[in-house]
Amino acid sequence: MGKQNKGQTFAGIPVLTTIDYASLYDDYDKVTVQALIKDIPTLAILNFVINLQNQVLYAYSAVSTQMRMVRDMCNYLPKEVKQKAWKFQKDHPNISLMNNMSCFLLYGIALQNYVPLEEDDIDLYEEEIEPVYKAILYCNKVVMDIASQGELPKDPYLLSLRADMPQVEFKLFKDFRTQFFKAIKFFEFCENDAHYSNYLLHFCVNYDVPDWKAYLLMLFDFYAKSLKTTSSILTAEDPLVCKLLEQYVIDLGQCVNLDNDFNALQYFRNHFLFKIDDTRFMLLNANFLVDKMYQGLKFDFYRVVKDNGNLNKNGNTYNGFVDFTAELGTVFSEPKLLYPLLDNIFASKCSKKYSGDFLKSQGVPAEPDYYLRIGDTLILFENKDVLISDRIRYSQNAHDIADEIYKKVCKYEGTNNKGVGQLLNTLDGIFSHGTMNQLDSEVVNVKKIFLLIVTNDRAFSALGVNGLVVREFGNIMQKQTTKCPAMIYSPILVDYDSLVEMSYLIFIGKLNFVEILEWYIDTNRYNLMPFYGFIRDNVMRKHVMNEDETNFLYNGIINKLN
Repeated sequence: MGKQNKGQTFAGIPVLTTIDYASLYDDYDKVTVQALIKDIPTLAILNFVINLQNQVLYAYSAVSTQMRMVRDMCNYLPKEVKQKAWKFQKDHPNISLMNNMSCFLLYGIALQNYVPLEEDDIDLYEEEIEPVYKAILYCNKVVMDIASQGELPKDPYLLSLRADMPQVEFKLFKDFRTQFFKAIKFFEFCENDAHYSNYLLHFCVNYDVPDWKAYLLMLFDFYAKSLKTTSSILTAEDPLVCKLLEQYVIDLGQCVNLDNDFNALQYFRNHFLFKIDDTRFMLLNANFLVDKMYQGLKFDFYRVVKDNGNLNKNGNTYNGFVDFTAELGTVFSEPKLLYPLLDNIFASKCSKKYSGDFLKSQGVPAEPDYYLRIGDTLILFENKDVLISDRIRYSQNAHDIADEIYKKVCKYEGTNNKGVGQLLNTLDGIFSHGTMNQLDSEVVNVKKIFLLIVTNDRAFSALGVNGLVVREFGNIMQKQTTKCPAMIYSPILVDYDSLVEMSYLIFIGKLNFVEILEWYIDTNRYNLMPFYGFIRDNVMRKHVMNEDETNFLYNGIINKLN
């Protein structure tokens, strides 16, 4: 979120008010988006909107960027409309013009009513700029009307979920470095696993690539072009790269139902390129391309597994994508992502550290996924590489979203525990039954305990999620009988990417992990700010990864691509 403008805030977090068509024009009920952009070349519309949205996507301070964009828009508005816009901005200190859901809706409608370019010029004429701004404002109104349907919850956490969950994955650009890191580790795992190596073979055949290294390098090279230009049009001259990219190309014949923002999102998530000619592609959203390196890759990988009738490690058919990711969490994300990262970070900065696999091999019951003691501080990790489906994250019922969060990361019901509930069982074993006494006799002297739930899905970084978990944790603790001599801090949902980004600085002692956790809890008075946002706004603000950090993070695995 970066340095923010003074204005309306909610629990210290700036609240953006979206400017829309009805706020500036009087004919909202009489006009349509189709009429507003009629006869304007579609690619020129897309190019204009993409470049506007990219300014927000890559901005360090989205608030100031949004407000500047509104002022720029005013240059193209009639005098009376411009005066309304100025008044709106005066009445709403934190103003928003661009949001992803509105963009997706406008992309879908523009593609449904495709108007070709007469020549190879994708810039709007000056007289076309106001109509496209009007179309953006119109889509803002449509999306806000959809979002406000039904009764809005009064609970601040639930209200935050309704507002932030649909857009959280798009608020900041996705860091390709962490996705690239996870992708290399994933493919390396597949390559060395007798079962998954068969899946990998089918994946490479499906995407017509010689191996996973070629797949990653093709995507990375294409994405790198987007970082070196302000243009939305990227060139891929290698025929193999063009062939790989074909799967992500928009099919105009499939755009008939994209006049709904959710339908548009679903389609553009996997079709984010418009093919201009044999080598040039328009990139609608860079986040979707980065997703294909790892997060979105898992969906594609499972689709190939399913299409080829591959069975799981027990010889059974996977019961859907959730079943596949559950197995992947056990065999890959926990032992191959979490363990090595924490082992490297705290190689010399801890008193005791044990992986969950090691604890299980030693017969420790209710073991955490990772056990870390730094002096008188105990940190327990539970890895939850789970996803919140689009059906839930875009639900208009905040209670459904909350229930899904509890189900995934904060459940305490006898033996059926998840996330926080599992770690509370661990604490009960440690302090009521001495389960760690042989491996760490000094644990009885700890004074502070942190419970960390490590996630990979950006949805868990929405405003209000951590607050819901903290509140449920409080309810659970009222029923707890564990005798614990230490201060148990409220649980924290920590995204894996933040651990990756801080890893080297913690390793060399420039950052103190315990102090960061305390700082987050002390600062986050209302428990609304996600750990993800806190790290970027405070700890890693404007930090640029240097060569030493890159070498530490990749630890030689980058050479596997050569």
